[in-house]
Amino acid sequence: MRYRISVVVIILSVLSGCAGPAPIGRESLTVVEAKYRPADKKPALPFLHPDSPQSDFITYAVLNNPEAETAFYDWKKAVEDIMVAQSLPNPKLTFSSEIMSSVEKFLVGFMQDIPASGKLALEAEAFSLEAQAKRFLFEEELLKTAFKVKQVYYEYWLLQEKTRIVREIIALVDAQEKSIRAGFETGLSMNQDLVMVQSEQSMLHNELVNLEDSLKPLTARWREALGIPVSQSITLPSDTALAEHLLSPEIDLLTEALKHNVRLKALSAEVKQAQVMVERSYKERNPDWGVGLGTDAKKDKLNWMPEVSMTLPIWRQKIAAQIASAQAGQKQAQAMLSAGQLELVVMLAEKSFMWRELQRESQLISAKLMPLAEVKLNSIDASFKTGRIRFTDWFNARRELLDLRIQLAVVNTQREIMFDDISLMVLSQRPEEVAKILK
Repeated sequence: MRYRISVVVIILSVLSGCAGPAPIGRESLTVVEAKYRPADKKPALPFLHPDSPQSDFITYAVLNNPEAETAFYDWKKAVEDIMVAQSLPNPKLTFSSEIMSSVEKFLVGFMQDIPASGKLALEAEAFSLEAQAKRFLFEEELLKTAFKVKQVYYEYWLLQEKTRIVREIIALVDAQEKSIRAGFETGLSMNQDLVMVQSEQSMLHNELVNLEDSLKPLTARWREALGIPVSQSITLPSDTALAEHLLSPEIDLLTEALKHNVRLKALSAEVKQAQVMVERSYKERNPDWGVGLGTDAKKDKLNWMPEVSMTLPIWRQKIAAQIASAQAGQKQAQAMLSAGQLELVVMLAEKSFMWRELQRESQLISAKLMPLAEVKLNSIDASFKTGRIRFTDWFNARRELLDLRIQLAVVNTQREIMFDDISLMVLSQRPEEVAKILK
């Protein structure tokens, strides 16, 4: 008896040791995991200091941001689920006996359920497509993180530039106030000029306080982009700069967006998954099988008793409902993909228009308005020195030029943020820091 039970247990042990095929998509996950979360730990992060290049801040953010990490483990979970989907159910060890006045028979055996042909393969394919969609969503989070860093980086440059120009204006007004006060002694200055200067001083100092205070929410957004908790200190960039980038013709942008946008790729994978689930639902019409082998441990002579079982798919309404549900899911996925494509077309049209508008405004300010303001200031400056015009006219001309410089900085910052929004979030163009992880 012990011998026969041992034989059955050995057979089950052999079956349980079968590893089965490796999950689909494991190779891609392994490559990314080795760079992004080796041994389930964060890799060495760049040491940040105020003079670090923008690329170091982006690298730090994509490796450290918790939202990107959440998307990565969501992808990893989906890959692991493929193995579950493509594996057979656990075999069952069975015991039964026939008892009359004593135990007449003691049957021991095992049973293995086997789904109908094609079910496991289709389920594995569906889970693989789900993992593929999660992989694209992980890439989207990396791109979103890189965009946040770039956006706040440029806004920090803008804050520095506006603060510098406002301080320049304040220094100009303070110097003029001293000149007007000195002019009272010679009778060349009027009280009206002093009142105007002091009023301008008050407004400028208030503007400067607002600019300095706006650093707090900007720092909070910088912390969020880098994924640094409030318990840790944060490094703000000091050597910020603003570059100029140009967009390709819009027809090329649309083709590129429809081909490479990771959100559309994720939706396309979901459509394919829904199609597979429709095919899988039709398999419910086919019976599942169970095969087993047992022996009577009470008998001296070794005898094996094979057993075969079959499910009876007789609940036709249930099967029809499963098929209808899968078909509805397919139509929903297709509708979401169509909606996503239309949304992308509109988004690209609006954002590219906004970039062109900002580009034209930047060229207008730098090529037309500022040169004219400089000519006007030079003319008024000469008249002011000879006393032919009042301080108010001279100051307004000077302030107009400085305000144009601020306006140009604002427009150029918005233009570069819009460019990164289009290239990263619409076209899904990987920056080098993201490409290193996903290669």
